[in-house]
Amino acid sequence: MGVRQMSFGFKENFVKNSVAISHLQFADDTLLVGVKSWANVRALRAVLILFERISGLKVNFHKSLPIGGNPRRIQFWLPLIEKIRKRLSGWKCKNLSIGGRLILLKSVLSSIPGGCEENKKISWIKWDTICVHRERGGLGVQRVKDFNYALLGKWVWRCLEEGESLWCRLLKAKYGTIGGRLRYGEGVGSPWWQAVNQVRLGVGLLDSNWLLDNIVRKVGDGRSTCFWLDPWLEEESLVRTFRRLYYLAEDKNISVAAMCVAGWGRNGEGWKWRRRLHAWEEELVGQCVGVLSNIVL
Repeated sequence: MGVRQMSFGFKENFVKNSVAISHLQFADDTLLVGVKSWANVRALRAVLILFERISGLKVNFHKSLPIGGNPRRIQFWLPLIEKIRKRLSGWKCKNLSIGGRLILLKSVLSSIPGGCEENKKISWIKWDTICVHRERGGLGVQRVKDFNYALLGKWVWRCLEEGESLWCRLLKAKYGTIGGRLRYGEGVGSPWWQAVNQVRLGVGLLDSNWLLDNIVRKVGDGRSTCFWLDPWLEEESLVRTFRRLYYLAEDKNISVAAMCVAGWGRNGEGWKWRRRLHAWEEELVGQCVGVLSNIVL
């Protein structure tokens, strides 16, 4: 008897990219992953019963979440919300310390800074003042939106740094790869993945280049660095400096190593275009060659 594990794979090449996952563990939590079927439910129940007998602990099968519903619908969570509401109905934060009350206050204020569109409220204090550190007269309430942008930006960084980790290999299997690295795409995937893509592109940020301007890639031998897309030069990525040439290039995902070997000099074989260049586009190539003239791998 066994639980049929889940396999995640990008639809273009499922067999090659698929990642099989049977369980995940973190600290004292264990998450069992399997195909949605009654056979798996019975197998998991049998595993838990065996765990009871071996460990002497009692498993409460009645506190689990409902099975078979659609977790994307509000109705799916209503029983759980109602259960939590009943338990919290008599709790008025009577047992919280002053520090605990401030943390609760920060959480509430960060969630509802000034009411909502349906219920406008008077803002007695500027929100900027509330977010000032306590040492400077504010409450030290964190801007949740900015903090969320920072966390999403950290995920972009981790995708670059931890390419061989299980979670990154799963994302590669689901969304595909370009040059061996995770493929990004707007408007696809889960809400979390869409948010990561938006932060990577600077959507909704005051400075749209905030993230890319603060990432510098160590080239090394250049095999894992994209010539056009990665910010491997001191200034910025070549796609931003020479966007026209990027659109005309035949291979937009060519690596720095491959480009260097083919030759990025004035008449190098690395320059391959989709059509013949105009005179002003040839001048752009000359400028790009000038930028690369002192680069040695």
